[in-house]
Amino acid sequence: MRATNFLFFVKYYFKKHIGKYIFNQSISDNDTFWKRYFRTARKIPLSIESFAPDEHIITSTDTAGITRKVHVRSGGSSDIKVFDQIFLEKEYQPLIEQIQKRKVPVKFIIDAGANVGYTSVVLQSAFPGSNLICIEPSSTNAKQIEKNFNLNNITNYQIVKAGLWSKNCWLTLKSDESNDADWAFYVVESDSDIGLNAVTLQSVVEKYDLPYIDILKIDIEGSEEQLFNDEEAMKKILRKTKFLAMEIHDHVARREHIYEVLRSAGFEYFESGELTIATNMTIE
Repeated sequence: MRATNFLFFVKYYFKKHIGKYIFNQSISDNDTFWKRYFRTARKIPLSIESFAPDEHIITSTDTAGITRKVHVRSGGSSDIKVFDQIFLEKEYQPLIEQIQKRKVPVKFIIDAGANVGYTSVVLQSAFPGSNLICIEPSSTNAKQIEKNFNLNNITNYQIVKAGLWSKNCWLTLKSDESNDADWAFYVVESDSDIGLNAVTLQSVVEKYDLPYIDILKIDIEGSEEQLFNDEEAMKKILRKTKFLAMEIHDHVARREHIYEVLRSAGFEYFESGELTIATNMTIE
């Protein structure tokens, strides 16, 4: 691995600094993927096997000795960046520790903006036997969720191919023009039926007959502003939610307004990296 690693970086920096000027060689999307993979492999034990030309299975082992396998697409996909966030940087570990500290059993998890399912894999590993409901508007990402769950023998799940919104309507799936990666998909309301449904948290709770939500994870690229605009509907959901982990996108969402709604629903919260992690102090 070290020899392969070294040889790759020799070729990579040759392309970057010399090849593009002399041989018209430039850095490819796959080069970028392997650069991040090798750098991550220096920090945590990794192994990789090819699943398809632009898709691989990466096996990682964390400091607690927990081994997980996930599908990771190359060729310009953001999967490897998400992999680093979830498995290397352990973005959701503070949430897990907060729950374990309070010794709360976890049965129902809603992962809104599930992307390719890495967060759900980690949460289900931390809380075995929990039931997952993944909401994801991208069909290609939804297919990866299923692959990753099958790879990790996760069977208690539902995938809702829809966008999370404040009301039932039609949506259009868009991508940030400055960042067209798979983690930058967002939705806007549409006047016509173009095949993408919106779902509300209340409709999901009712459809799957959830008596409460143990973990509500929200990473929906700014649509959290729509959710919290309907304060009463959001408070209704929050009152039956024990823990919340949410990424607030400040360029479109009003952070202080969201915090105000959380406080009024009985939550205490703290910021951890890009996440806001909140605990419902009214539920024992």
